[in-house]
Amino acid sequence: MLRLYRKDGDTLELIEYPSENRVKGGYLGVEDKNGLLVLQIIEATYLEIPGLVEEMLKASPTVSMETSELDVLDLESILQQVKDAVLLKCKVRGAIANGSFIQDVTWIPSRVNCIVKAIDDALVLSFLAKKSIRPIRVGTTRSGNALVLDAEDFDGGLTVITGKKGTGKSHLSKLILKDLVDYGAPCLVFDVNGEYSSSQLGEGVTKGRVVTLVPGENFKVTLDYVGLNVFLGLMEQTMSLPSNSGWELRRIWEPLQAKGSVTIRGIRNQIFTGRINEYVKDALVRRLDALEGSGLFTESPIENTAFERHLLNEDGVALIFDLHRLPTIFKSLVVELILKKVKSLLEGHKLPAVFLFAEEAHIYQQHTFWEDIVTRMRHLGIFSIFITNEPNSLSETIYRQADNIFLFNFTNENDLAFVSKASTVDAQTVISLVKSLPTHHCLSFGRMTLDFPIVVRVEERKYFKPADTRCFFTSKLANGDGRHQAQGIAHPRIVPPRS
Repeated sequence: MLRLYRKDGDTLELIEYPSENRVKGGYLGVEDKNGLLVLQIIEATYLEIPGLVEEMLKASPTVSMETSELDVLDLESILQQVKDAVLLKCKVRGAIANGSFIQDVTWIPSRVNCIVKAIDDALVLSFLAKKSIRPIRVGTTRSGNALVLDAEDFDGGLTVITGKKGTGKSHLSKLILKDLVDYGAPCLVFDVNGEYSSSQLGEGVTKGRVVTLVPGENFKVTLDYVGLNVFLGLMEQTMSLPSNSGWELRRIWEPLQAKGSVTIRGIRNQIFTGRINEYVKDALVRRLDALEGSGLFTESPIENTAFERHLLNEDGVALIFDLHRLPTIFKSLVVELILKKVKSLLEGHKLPAVFLFAEEAHIYQQHTFWEDIVTRMRHLGIFSIFITNEPNSLSETIYRQADNIFLFNFTNENDLAFVSKASTVDAQTVISLVKSLPTHHCLSFGRMTLDFPIVVRVEERKYFKPADTRCFFTSKLANGDGRHQAQGIAHPRIVPPRS
C-alpha cells in the first residue's frame, strides 16, 4: 500500500507498508484529476513514527503466547506492519497530462483523492523517444526496457563518461564508437591503455574500419606536413618555448621553406651557423633534440603519415592513436600535434566533422587545453567524448557544457561531491543513485534523454575483449590451496600452544 505523505520542494515522500522492496532509480506515479505525476525513487528508509504511537511502541512489552489470544483487535500485527513501514523519497520528473509529457509541473496532487502506483519506465520512454534513423542501443532500464539513443544525440555535442575503475566505462564508449563507425562517422581515439586495438574491438567494428597508428612506428610526420603554425604551437605550448625564441624559429623556418624542405637537421644547422643569442640557441636546440628523440618526426616524405586520409573514408573509421607506451611528454606532443592539424584541416574545409574519444584526458593535457577544445573546436566540428575515472580531472566548465553524461558507480565522497556539483541533475539524485549503482550500470541524462535521469544496465556485447592485464600469478596450483608445495617451498606450520 502506497500513501502520499508530504512534499518538500521537488521531493515527494511516500509511505509504503508492507514494503515491496522498491529499487532506487525506479518510477512511481501519483494520479489525480490533473494528470499523472511521474516520480523517481532516489532513497528508501524507515519511517520515523512520531508522537504517541512511537511511545507505545517503545513501551510495549513482547506479547507472550499465553496472552496473544486476548489481542482481539490484532493490534500487535498492525504495530508490526507500522514498524516495517518504509519512507520513499522521490523526485518529481514531470507529469503526463492530456496525452503529453510535461517537465515543468505547476500543480501538486491531492493527498486524499489520488492514486499512487508503480509505473513501468516504458511509459516514460515512450514520451522521450524520438524518431531515429540511426539508433544506438546502450542497454536496458530497471524495468528491462531497451534504452535506444540516436547517433545525432552525440553529433555536435559534448559527452562525458565517468565512474570508478572497472565499472564499464570503456565498454560503453566502445558501444558508442562501434555504432558511430557503422553509420559512417569518422572517429578519432586517443588510447592510453591499449584498449581500442583491432584485437580488443574484435568483431564489434566491421573489418577494415579500425586503423591503429603507433607514434614512432607506423605514424611519423615531416615538418613540411606539420606546417609552421602547428609546429610553433607545439614548441610554445607543449615544449614551453619562450615567445622570443619562437620568433627566431619563425625567421629560420621561412627561408628553409622557400628552398623546398624544412627538417629538424636543417633548422639545427641554421641555429649553429647563424648569429643567435646563446640563450635562444640553447632553448631551441634542447627542444629540437627532444622532438628528434620522440621518433615522431622524419625527414623522408615516403614515411610521412597523412592520417587525415583515413578520416575521409565515407564508410566510417575508428582511427586509433595508441599512446599507452609513450612517456607523458610525448603523449602531450602527439595529441596536440594531431588536434592542431585536425583544426587546421577543418578550418580549410578539408575534413568533415570528427568524433573525438579521449580516454583519461588528464594524463596528457591540462584543463585549459580541453576547455579550448570544448568551447572553440566544437563549432569547427570536433565533438568530444571524454572517458575518465577521475571526474575532477575535467574542469567544471566541461561538465556544465556537457550535452550528455553517463555516471557509473562512485564510492569516494570527494568524487561524488564534485560530480553532483558539476552535473545538470540535482545533487541529491546524483549522490544517492550513483553511490549504489552495481557494476555495468550507469545514470544517464542530458540531451539524449531530454534531461530525464535514467538508470541503465549497459548492453553486454561479447565481441568486445577487455584490455590485457599482465599478472605475476598466471595459473592456479594443482592442490588449489594457494601454497607452493609443488616447488618444495617450506611454509610455517601453525603449532598449538602448550597447555
